[in-house]
Amino acid sequence: MREEENAVGMLYNASAWHVYVRQLYTSSGGPLIKKSLTWKPGTPIENQEEIYPEQMKNFYGEKFHISTLDFRPFTDFIRQPNTRVVKEAPSLDIYILREVARHLNFTYDIVTPMDDLWGTRLENGSWTGVVGDVQFRRSNFSLVLSLTMERRLILDFTRMYYTDPLTFVTAKNRPLPQWQKVFEPFANNVWLLWGTTLGTCSVLYHGLRKLNPLIGQRATFSQSCLDIFGSFLSQNLQRIPSKTMTQVFIATWLIYGLLTTTYYKSALMAVLAVPTTPPTLNTLQELYDSKIQYGMIDAKGSEYQLFSTSKIDLYQKLFQKMSFYSSKESMRRVAEGSYAYIYFRANIESIVMSEYTDRAGQTYMHIAAENFFPGGYAWAFPKGAPYMRTIDQLMQRCLQAGLVSRWVLQLNKLYAKEKHENSSTDDVLRPIDDGLVVLQMSHLQGPFILLVMGLVLGLTSFIVEMASCKRQKLLEKKPVTSYRK
Repeated sequence: MREEENAVGMLYNASAWHVYVRQLYTSSGGPLIKKSLTWKPGTPIENQEEIYPEQMKNFYGEKFHISTLDFRPFTDFIRQPNTRVVKEAPSLDIYILREVARHLNFTYDIVTPMDDLWGTRLENGSWTGVVGDVQFRRSNFSLVLSLTMERRLILDFTRMYYTDPLTFVTAKNRPLPQWQKVFEPFANNVWLLWGTTLGTCSVLYHGLRKLNPLIGQRATFSQSCLDIFGSFLSQNLQRIPSKTMTQVFIATWLIYGLLTTTYYKSALMAVLAVPTTPPTLNTLQELYDSKIQYGMIDAKGSEYQLFSTSKIDLYQKLFQKMSFYSSKESMRRVAEGSYAYIYFRANIESIVMSEYTDRAGQTYMHIAAENFFPGGYAWAFPKGAPYMRTIDQLMQRCLQAGLVSRWVLQLNKLYAKEKHENSSTDDVLRPIDDGLVVLQMSHLQGPFILLVMGLVLGLTSFIVEMASCKRQKLLEKKPVTSYRK
């Protein structure tokens, strides 16, 4: 009962009952035993003081040890060398803590857990990280912690002061490289169908030419392929076949080529003028179906507990392929464009705003629209801690007075100001988009690449033909030797 708030003792001495009350926090720095009243049987009780006084209105400068981790915008601090005690920085829970400490007259140290984890449950029922520090009373209480049913079994929590769901962040999809613009107007299956029709019709036309040969022309397969490909690109045929069947085929093919090339040209102009980007990811299902890698922070908090123990099929599948890095490393991978970082929305928004947003408010990060695991934050205390009730009441007064909302707005402005002070002028100066797109060399990468490929292919064919012709001439010039008996 050493931490019970109202421990009362009664002593019978000299024909009277003496009632003693222990006061936990006093100006002397430790608990004291004080007499509350004396009562003699047969006489009225004359009580000068309350038998159960409210002890938690003043802690007389008591120093509390508070456990937490860096978790903007709720907690922010600067680590100091050779100690787990950190130097606090402006953040929501620090603002609340300062207000509570001022009203209740206590001081505090903020410490980080030895394993730098939020806390997971071990097989023996104990917990690691921040949760474990509070569970085993190495800390008097913690700052921001997700309130879960498993944690409530071993800790006492204040009422939630902030709700914050999980989500994920990815880099905004970039436009395709300019050399791929040539292929963008058609989908892959359209290109496949186009190549199939070109080859099939070349074979069919070659067969029709053999049945209906053109006067003065030899029906070679290579010439048939060139005729079909050239007519597809609106080139005139050297001669029109005289048979009706072949003429119908050619007319149909010309109409098909006209429509197809018209669609392609129109779409290509739109692609060059208005660059398109692939759709962004907004749900967990889309994330799982995509080829992008994903993961969470390596501090193993409530989000890790959710995915590792969930019975939901999608969560189980996601957890099997997850990676685990620090928050800084996770965001670096996101910035490279091939990673999705799953974490709490408020923290992600804070990082994006302070580190990946320019002065104009533009960012290349995309925060998913879907929210899941709609949890909330509270402060955690050891079971039966007598001071929790008073601290909880003051926290709720801050919430009801609108101070929490006000502090959140102040922090957003502070983080934006930090970003602007640390950014260069080049981060702000951006060309004005007047809607006019002037095609540069970068826009025409695709056509030039195709031209170079065609020239290389033609040169290779020319070298092969020259070598073949030279070999043929050498064979023709070789003398014939006759042998006589």
